[in-house]
Formats: sequence, structure tokens, C-alpha cells
Amino acid sequence: GGVIKRALALLLNWPASVPWGFAGLGNCRWVQLRTSDGSQWRVHSYNVGVDSPQELDAAPPAVEAELLSRPETL
Repeated sequence: GGVIKRALALLLNWPASVPWGFAGLGNCRWVQLRTSDGSQWRVHSYNVGVDSPQELDAAPPAVEAELLSRPETL
């Protein structure tokens, strides 16, 4: 968890102390970063994951396609 927090600080140009207030990532979870103007990254989602196959089945098609396109989520 510490490596991810440090990487967030580096990627987002935050002081190193900022992400230490975040909870650790759960097992098989990820962080989504997005940019709206092409220059500044922001944390869009933190500690995101699929808890069960039923959750994936209930996901809207666009979300399901995004999840399935990532080999680390399978």
C-alpha cells in the first residue's frame, strides 16, 4: 500500500505526506486517475474493485467493458 501512496504523491505532485491519510488499498483494488483538460491528473476513484461476479453481471455495459479490458481485474 505504501508504494501506491508514494506513486500517487509523485504522479499528482502532492507533498509526500498527503496520501498517507488515505486508507490502504484492498486486495485486488485499484486507483483511477483522470484528466479533464489533458494536463492535470486527479483521483477519480480510490479503492475500486469488483466484489463478486454478480456485481460484474449487474454493471452497466460501459463499466463492464472497461473492467474486462483490464487484465488485472480478471
